[in-house]
Amino acid sequence: MRLWNLDSGEESGSLDWHLSDVFQIAISPNGRRALSGSMVDCRVRLWDVATGLELRSFEGHQVPVLSIAFTPDGRRGLSAGLDSIIILWDLETGEQIRHFTGHEGGIWALAVSPDGSTVLSGADDRLLIWWDMETGEEIHRFVGHNETVSGVAFSPDGLRAISGDTEGILIEWDLELEEEIQSFSGHTGTGTVGRTRVEYTSDGNTLLTSGWDGSLALWDLQIGAEIHRFRGHDDDFIFDIAISPDGQSALSCGTDKTIIQWQLDIPSLDELQEWITANRYVRELTCDERELYQIKPLCTP
Repeated sequence: MRLWNLDSGEESGSLDWHLSDVFQIAISPNGRRALSGSMVDCRVRLWDVATGLELRSFEGHQVPVLSIAFTPDGRRGLSAGLDSIIILWDLETGEQIRHFTGHEGGIWALAVSPDGSTVLSGADDRLLIWWDMETGEEIHRFVGHNETVSGVAFSPDGLRAISGDTEGILIEWDLELEEEIQSFSGHTGTGTVGRTRVEYTSDGNTLLTSGWDGSLALWDLQIGAEIHRFRGHDDDFIFDIAISPDGQSALSCGTDKTIIQWQLDIPSLDELQEWITANRYVRELTCDERELYQIKPLCTP
């Protein structure tokens, strides 16, 4: 894992203790710690971001760890993998608090509600399951996808959720009514080789998605329409995305071994014209130019 300075684009450090591929990472709410999950050593590791030191290693999965998440208070973490089990960890003691069991297949996506009371998970069984964090019991099973659910996110107010599957189908859900709000096709995929990721922006009205078609898409959820399509990974697979807290930029990483930072607050044509008018610079004309173009007042000898 590598740490990057977003202002300079330069590497600022690395975290290197896993035996092989690091499949997923998460940054704590305060930005000071990170969780990572591995494909080969099947461990979850907790890191100090500032020093690059490993703080703790968690053993509980016997298969690759595919999904990682922090709780909002940063004191607990969740992990899930090909064993179809979600584990809730006490990050201070390293102990397993509880297991969430109910999926039949690898779990590829985890999301914790803004208040930390519930969890959403998506898996190979094509289900999106909503869990009670404190009891580990299922609240509801959302059925609607025909392929692996590979991306899931809560809206900022916690009342809605979005899920994406490996065929690029996106479904928004009403969590209070436990029913589908809308669905739309976002990205092309090829069954199990696709990977659609989803993120709400901070206002909850806009959605950012990515897929294995090498593009990102920005959506207006109020009308269910695409606003903008971002391309830059040379049609390679986009593996994951993240939105900045202010919602103005995003990061994406792909199989082309690059990370791209994107500007999301794309100005309208009217906004561009207003900015140009307010910020344009017109230099003073020379006497020869005033004479040539007959711009008065002309220079006096």
